[in-house]
Amino acid sequence: AGSNLALVNHEKVVTISPGLRKEEVANIFANALHWNEKNKMDFLTPPTDSDLPLIEGSFFPGVYAVDIGTSPKQVQGLINKRFMRNVMSKYATTTSMTVPLKTALTVASLIQRHTIGT
Repeated sequence: AGSNLALVNHEKVVTISPGLRKEEVANIFANALHWNEKNKMDFLTPPTDSDLPLIEGSFFPGVYAVDIGTSPKQVQGLINKRFMRNVMSKYATTTSMTVPLKTALTVASLIQRHTIGT
């Protein structure tokens, strides 16, 4: 009965684990939403007007519920929105002057990957 419910809603549940590389995240969404290589590249390419490039560490871990027809750019928007809510809202201006966001995310991502692997 549970699988029928998911089929009726046309929804997939995607789980992003901490420490995944952006290509791994793209593959997870690609498998769930039946994306091709072009779709994965669209997902990994940030819009030119975005102040949130999809860099390592900007994929907030957790569960994402997405409809089967969700486009790569819509998924990108979901991820950016969750990142803004959970990270950027707590990242103060004074912090960004001391440690640039890209540096902080890269270090955090490396630490996560290293601790998961041990």
